[in-house]
Amino acid sequence: MNFFLLSTFVIPNYPMEIEEPRNKPTPHLFPDEVKWAIVIYKKLGLSNKQVAKRVTNEYSRSISHQTVQRVWSSYQESGNIENKWSSQGRPKALTDEELDLLVEDCIENRTSSVRERREALDLQASRTTINEALLGLGYKAYKAPKKPILSDNNIENRFTFAEEHADWDAEDWKNVVFSDECVFKLVNSNGRTFIRRTEEEIWEEDCIQYHQKHSQSIMVWGAISSDGVGPLVLMDRYDVEGYLNAFRYRLRRYYPEVYGDGMLFQHDNAPTHTATVTTKWFRDKGIDCLEWPSKSPDLNIIENVWGKIKYELRSQVFEDLDDLWEQVQKTWKIEISQGFINSLCESMPRRIEAVISSNGDYTKY
Repeated sequence: MNFFLLSTFVIPNYPMEIEEPRNKPTPHLFPDEVKWAIVIYKKLGLSNKQVAKRVTNEYSRSISHQTVQRVWSSYQESGNIENKWSSQGRPKALTDEELDLLVEDCIENRTSSVRERREALDLQASRTTINEALLGLGYKAYKAPKKPILSDNNIENRFTFAEEHADWDAEDWKNVVFSDECVFKLVNSNGRTFIRRTEEEIWEEDCIQYHQKHSQSIMVWGAISSDGVGPLVLMDRYDVEGYLNAFRYRLRRYYPEVYGDGMLFQHDNAPTHTATVTTKWFRDKGIDCLEWPSKSPDLNIIENVWGKIKYELRSQVFEDLDDLWEQVQKTWKIEISQGFINSLCESMPRRIEAVISSNGDYTKY
């Protein structure tokens, strides 16, 4: 039967072997002799895998059984081995119209996966191709930044505050004591942690991130200024009395200038900060508080200090809350340098400008 097929099939005048060095780069299109060889072997009744193995051996060019099937199907459909595309390469997997539609759809569905968008738009390209196309256009999957929900009133107040302080330079902001509270957890103090390792090291002890759903925590209150770090206080209770106790006997020691000597005290609009008792205490002590817009952590540079401390403590597991508190204090004293705080103070004019530019909305800070 094989002899009959060979005798009735006219083989083109192509050599069955090519005198090319094996390490020579191969073009993206198969030579005609390779495709004719595939057709001949298929006509002889060989399977796709058998054909792929023979052609690979004879032409020193790796051929998959899927490629064999594509060439054979094309021949059966058209009766020839001509490519359906030009010698410049295969046509684009995604047309320009599909790319425009994909970008528009991704903007409208920011949280959707590539698979979901591929199915929704009925695209024929693979998920890998679609993802590479989006990356090429600059659309990469990023971790979404966390921001507070801003009401219209919040936005208006932020914009008003920024306009009122638009002429403040870094020296003006160095006359402000910034303060805030922060919570540190016994386990996983910095959320998501990235580990640099090999594939085989996945279960090494120093490559594991421990997790505890309901981890114990401590709350601390701290203050900073251009003079450096101020007090750091472990808060036993978070109410008006606990808040006042945090700095009642410490502000005069660390920042005597806030007592009517031109230095301003900053805190946000948490209920304990704006309570009548708290407001009266500041007024009785002659301390001027900076009028602060609600939900503006991007303007409070002490947030960057908390972020740095949490970063330094990332992925650590502490023996108990006392150990955690000890490590927070140590990091506060060692890692928060004068230069770091000065750079934060110098960023305040840029932060104010960013709020103005966004009309009181979110900023990059």
